[in-house]
Amino acid sequence: MFSLRLWSAERKQLKESKRIREKYHPLLDAAKKRNDQNAYQSALAEMRFESDDNDGADILRTHIYISRARKLSLPIPVRLDRDHADFDSDENWEENPMNGEVYLTDKGLLEIGRAIRKEEMERLEHTMRWVTRVVLPLIGLFVSLSGLIGTTVGYIAVKHGLK
Repeated sequence: MFSLRLWSAERKQLKESKRIREKYHPLLDAAKKRNDQNAYQSALAEMRFESDDNDGADILRTHIYISRARKLSLPIPVRLDRDHADFDSDENWEENPMNGEVYLTDKGLLEIGRAIRKEEMERLEHTMRWVTRVVLPLIGLFVSLSGLIGTTVGYIAVKHGLK
């Protein structure tokens, strides 16, 4: 399931991740060398804080999969309310605490992706059955009729001596 918007969002997310790593890894290495645990934990917390907000591609991918599943009338994994006791242990949905966005986990994407592929394959098979039962016999009939017409025209031309 490829789209230009998703590719662009993934590229942006990769560039942002690289920028964050390049910004914080020297700080982490320096704190490690100095054996300064407070500076190390502080830099690590800041790096995670910036990384948590970098989920645009995941959110867009979730929207693409859900809209495609809805077009095919497929069930979407249940998203629990924030007040529900099992909200944090949900295997299909993940919430970004930074911006409150909820998106599908890898397991949820895999589940919906399989259902989409299965439904699209079934629809394609249904269409192909129609093609093989109706369209191909019509093409065969057309070819046979054109051959019959050509033979008839040739016979008439020979019988009447036309050149």
